[in-house]
Amino acid sequence: MRPATTDSTKAYEFLAWLELNKKRLAFGIGIGLLLFVVVYVYSHFRGQKELAGNRALLALQAKQAGAKDSVVPAADLLKLAGEYESTSAGERALLLAAGNLFAQGDYAQARKYFEQFQKDNSGSPLAPLAAFGAAASLDALDQVDAALAAYQAVVNQFPEDAVALRARLAMGTLHEAKNQPEQAHRIYDQLSKQIGVGRIASEAGELLEKLERRFPHLNQPTNAPVASATTTVTAAPATPPSNAVSTVETSTPAATTEAAPVE
Repeated sequence: MRPATTDSTKAYEFLAWLELNKKRLAFGIGIGLLLFVVVYVYSHFRGQKELAGNRALLALQAKQAGAKDSVVPAADLLKLAGEYESTSAGERALLLAAGNLFAQGDYAQARKYFEQFQKDNSGSPLAPLAAFGAAASLDALDQVDAALAAYQAVVNQFPEDAVALRARLAMGTLHEAKNQPEQAHRIYDQLSKQIGVGRIASEAGELLEKLERRFPHLNQPTNAPVASATTTVTAAPATPPSNAVSTVETSTPAATTEAAPVE
């Protein structure tokens, strides 16, 4: 009977605690339900917006595919990017717009939108492409030093991404443009020997060969010995000059006479 009394007492205590705290509990439950509803509605509408953005982008690309110029105008892509901001469709539209502007030769505007993508979508999987696009835009604008710094930033920020290899190759060509063949040679040589980079290694190898044809000294091993007198002596004929032979022959009898014992 004692355990039953204890359980009954605990039950009464719990009911009394509920009576005293029911307003607080109701408030907490209400807040929890409100948060759940907010999250659900946000997720639902975000999902709907994401879906609508993807459909809009596909429709825009399909519409342009039937036109004479299959490239979607940058203005249309930028409009879509604004309407579906913070969605993956909006991100892709913004990056496509920057790429189309670059392809059309409007490098200043391309750089603007590549950099805007970096600012607004720094955590996106497409961020490395945007960073490379911004550097390439500076390169196309002949801002060599700024482009070198931007390519180096791509390498530093995204070392494991494929764009880092492309950025290093571009840095090599810029060093050539700055008449710095040694720096370009080092980059090409490293990339050409890198395993598993496919086309990049092939391109680097081709650029390396061209550079070495222009600057033959770059093809010399860094630890090659410099020609010295030792090499010359080794290559000299082993037979001594004729006068040296005569000297030896004439001096030998004299040495023999001096060394003979006196009887």
